This record gives sequence, structure tokens and C-alpha cells, in this order.
Amino acid sequence: MKVIKNNILGIILILMVLISIAVYGILPTRLPIHFTLIGTVDGTAPKLEGISFMPVMELILWLISSFGIKDINLKKVIDGMGIILFLVQLVIIVIALKPTANINMINAIALSCMIIIIASMTRNNKINRYIGIRTTRTMSSDKIWKKTNTFASNLLLVVGSIGFVLGIFLSSVSFIIIIALLLIAVVGSIVYSYYVK
Repeated sequence: MKVIKNNILGIILILMVLISIAVYGILPTRLPIHFTLIGTVDGTAPKLEGISFMPVMELILWLISSFGIKDINLKKVIDGMGIILFLVQLVIIVIALKPTANINMINAIALSCMIIIIASMTRNNKINRYIGIRTTRTMSSDKIWKKTNTFASNLLLVVGSIGFVLGIFLSSVSFIIIIALLLIAVVGSIVYSYYVK
């Protein structure tokens, strides 16, 4: 398990390349790469560019992470970004292969997964410059930092879980509701940081 955790970006990069090669022949000539909040495609790219962009970004993250990153918190952020890139790649492939798919549902589920990933990244971190609820108050005390970011992590897990369910059962408005819940969770965590002792 530790080997996988320490090499997560390399494993994801290999998966992305293998998946891209496997589906390349059946993809349309243009891939959807951008979506509106209401779930319509408003940006496309040529097939080669669209399928290779995320793996190239993943390669860059892997190179950055592999050579000289000592800060464990920064490594968590980079690993989280790599996982999110993988999710985006999967969303692009799924929607390209099935244009009639419910884009709102796919986007809501992907966003919910991203929120859960961010929640796990903010848990059990020491004070750092990269991730977590970083206010003057939280940065002033290890105890306040830990309590606030545990609170934020729990809220984000709840938002991600609710978003996952909304994506499946209420897909037409789920993306907007998830964004609103995410903003409430972040603002609530910041307010909480000024009351915790």
C-alpha cells in the first residue's frame, strides 16, 4: 500500500496513457473539453490534442514530484492534482464516446469526487502554505489549525457525498447546488476558525 501511495502519479500516468491508447481509435475527431454549468459542451479540441493534454500535464506533475519535492504537504497537493487530472480525462473520454450521456450527472459526480479528494488532502496536515483553511487565525496556532481543518475536511466529505447523490438523482441542477454547498462549507470553515479555541 505504501509503494502505491508513494508512486501514485506514476501509476496514474501509466493508466492514462494505456486508456488513451486503448480508446484512441474509437474516439470522434473532436473531443469535448469544456462544459457550461448547465451541462452543454462549449469547447472542443482535435482528438490528439484532447486525449494527450491530461497525460502530458500528469507527466509534468510526476517530474516535479519525483525530483526534489521534500514538503509532504506540497506532495499531497501535487498528488491530488494528478488524481483530479485523471478524473477529467475519464470525463472527456466518457462524454466523447457517448455524446447522449447525461453530462450534468457526469460532471456532478466528477466534481463530488474532486471535493472528496480535497477533503482527504486537508485532513491531518500541519500548518503549511499549500492546502487547508489558511486564515490569520489558523496560521497562528497548531491547535486552531488542526481543529479548523478537521472541521473543513468533514464538511467537504459531507458536501462531496451529498453531491454524489444529487448527481445521480437530481442531475439537472446538481452542479450548481454542489458549488453553492462548497462555498458554504468553505465560508463556514473560515468563520469556524475564529470561534474555535
